[in-house]
Amino acid sequence: MNTGPVSPCPPCPPRVPVSPVSPVAPVSPVSPCVPCGPRVPRVPVSPVAPSYPQSLKAPPPEVRQLVSESQSPGPEEPPASGRHRQEDPGVLCVLLHNYTSQTEPCPSLRP
Repeated sequence: MNTGPVSPCPPCPPRVPVSPVSPVAPVSPVSPCVPCGPRVPRVPVSPVAPSYPQSLKAPPPEVRQLVSESQSPGPEEPPASGRHRQEDPGVLCVLLHNYTSQTEPCPSLRP
């Protein structure tokens, strides 16, 4: 391989290693340059939870905080304190469905 500055071809962008060479895109005999190969589009990293891989679909901190509050209410917030806490299970279920791949239906809200 000639890596000197005399090469007329631009350098290839960083490439993801591919095991076998794909026969789908043959090398064009007209161009003297070797094609760079398929480029993988860069997905922007979510700033919400940088410590989790995107495949896990981790819920944002506010959803996790709501879940922990509903599972263990503090002494200042007893379970039967007010009506505004009754809509939490349904809202949490919908929020969790958005961030996880659950298939079971949400429980219906009690009036």
